[in-house]
Amino acid sequence: MAYRSESSEGGNDGSLQGTVHVSDGCLAIVDELDQRWLPIFQAPRTTWDGTTLTYGGNSYTDGSRITLRGGGVDVDVADYAPQACDFDMAFGVAPP
Repeated sequence: MAYRSESSEGGNDGSLQGTVHVSDGCLAIVDELDQRWLPIFQAPRTTWDGTTLTYGGNSYTDGSRITLRGGGVDVDVADYAPQACDFDMAFGVAPP
């Protein structure tokens, strides 16, 4: 899971709707156009144990539908982003 510090700034006006996709320990959101988004969550508001994402009091696993607020960002805003994960774009997730 990619994350950034809570003090990071970013737009919160956008929305990402899609399906949680977990592969080889990588977490992505796949939208209706089949684009793979790397969600960058604000730490410590979200947990990820390698199979289950807990965000906003809800748990999500591979195949779960999810809607996130935030906006498209450059992956460089992340304090940590897994290098081996494959994605098309990055999405800075707003707090729940």
